[in-house]
Amino acid sequence: MSDYEHKGVRGTTGGKRVALAWTPWMDDWFVAYSPRNGHDVPAEGPWAHWVDLALSILQHPLTGHVRPEVRAAVADFEVFNFYDETNADLTTKQIEQEIGSPGDE
Repeated sequence: MSDYEHKGVRGTTGGKRVALAWTPWMDDWFVAYSPRNGHDVPAEGPWAHWVDLALSILQHPLTGHVRPEVRAAVADFEVFNFYDETNADLTTKQIEQEIGSPGDE
């Protein structure tokens, strides 16, 4: 591994285009990336994949070092390990109700 490579974080998952990597050359620093498209491509995917990634991060042993109470709180939730499927898709209406329509400021 070169000084500027990323290392995938074992035990975290979010789908084929959503993943977490450690940047060893920056100590305690992590980035999201697309496993399917490479480390140079931003992570992307449906909300369910981001939730799965977030949950797997919260359940990871490293979370126990910085927020043990959070790791304990989510210990019993299932991580689905999605690839390209989801357990539920959001509709545009649901997204716009929470975020707003494109162009809204």
